[in-house]
Amino acid sequence: MADLEFFFDPVCPWAWITSRWVTEVQQLRDYDVQWRFVSLKVINETRDDAGYDERFREGHMAGLYAHRVCDEVRLRHGNLAVAKLYTALGEAFHTHPREPKINADPAAFMTEVLKAAELPTDYAAHA
Repeated sequence: MADLEFFFDPVCPWAWITSRWVTEVQQLRDYDVQWRFVSLKVINETRDDAGYDERFREGHMAGLYAHRVCDEVRLRHGNLAVAKLYTALGEAFHTHPREPKINADPAAFMTEVLKAAELPTDYAAHA
């Protein structure tokens, strides 16, 4: 059993910031971290208020595309590969955001992220 289960949605900036702290502590304390998925799209799908606009919906859909690829990576390569992919996703979404965003062409975006994570790019088709 892992020392810590970390739930993330790749588009969430708060999860990204916290994950960087977790990876630092993981190295210092030799913690075993299980990288788990949580979908902001699913959590917020019943919201229908003025504060939850199309910008949030698009961002949450981007997280779902990325999770599909993360799931395939977990099935084929395990937890450590998910950690590498999440790092590459976080850098693409938060540290060095670039255009076009994932919603314009999910497979192309994920191909670049998979390359950065040194994982097979054919998994991008799962987006």
